[in-house]
Amino acid sequence: MKKITTNPFIIRVRDLYLDELGLGEKSRSTKRRWMTNRSRPAVEARNALFNAIAPFCGRVQSGALFNKDHATVLHAIKNHEMYLAY
Repeated sequence: MKKITTNPFIIRVRDLYLDELGLGEKSRSTKRRWMTNRSRPAVEARNALFNAIAPFCGRVQSGALFNKDHATVLHAIKNHEMYLAY
């Protein structure tokens, strides 16, 4: 599988976002668990970030931030209005 290079700016945005969620000082394994967590609050938080960075990078790159497939990012962007209404 090809290694995806992600823009350092986007990585910094992700790290700041995790800080805002209170995960900045957590251990690496805690962050990794959050990135793969399928609970609704975690999914909605990841999807919000996917939508925020969509204009600045591709779907593959934004998915690589959380070890997700580009289809997951596409789904998040497509369902953004539904998440806002909920």
